[in-house]
Amino acid sequence: MPIDREPVRLRGRPPKLSSERIIEAASEVLSEVAADEFTLGKVAEHLGAPVTSVYNYFPNRFALLSALAETLFTGFKFEEPPAKTAWPDAIMAWLRAVDAFFLKHPVAIKAIGTDDQVSPAWGLVRAPLLKQLRRAGFKGRDLAAVALAVHSQLIGLLFMASYALRPQPADGVFPPSNASQTEHDEAELRSHRKAIDREEIIGFGLMAIVRQLKWLAQSRAR
Repeated sequence: MPIDREPVRLRGRPPKLSSERIIEAASEVLSEVAADEFTLGKVAEHLGAPVTSVYNYFPNRFALLSALAETLFTGFKFEEPPAKTAWPDAIMAWLRAVDAFFLKHPVAIKAIGTDDQVSPAWGLVRAPLLKQLRRAGFKGRDLAAVALAVHSQLIGLLFMASYALRPQPADGVFPPSNASQTEHDEAELRSHRKAIDREEIIGFGLMAIVRQLKWLAQSRAR
């Protein structure tokens, strides 16, 4: 449901902001800071406007992030596979579609939720997953638990792919011979970072999610 509302302003005074411009600015700010560092004050500063002007449109940061999420996630398009497609393959197709969406809109992953709340707009993206999980036999509490597990694993995996493979200052620097085995192990892992392709990490992680779901579905069917 849109969070848009009319700003409070004096009669005859032309509006200097709009909800659309504030949402655009929120996206720009969120692309530069972590979600827990996002504030209405930073958005106002980015706009060159008093923070009270932003509060006229959005009462708190969760409301603004929810509006941003709605703007982003309504653009998520998923063409469901044919009905005869096995549910694990359909879920893999959904996982791939979500990955492609976040690659195209990297700021969206930060807008999924904040302040211990998940944006209602995320439900637009998650709906095809729930449909396939029901096909697999999950329902009630099990459905909720499995959907939450998939959500957590997927978002964690995408964050890992976004940040873990970035070059680090310590890459290629090996510790002295008297360093601990742990320090040598870490240096060796870092030495291969540049040779690791993102698809290796994503592909492995997505297959692991689907395998876990198949195992769970089979164990409940016994």
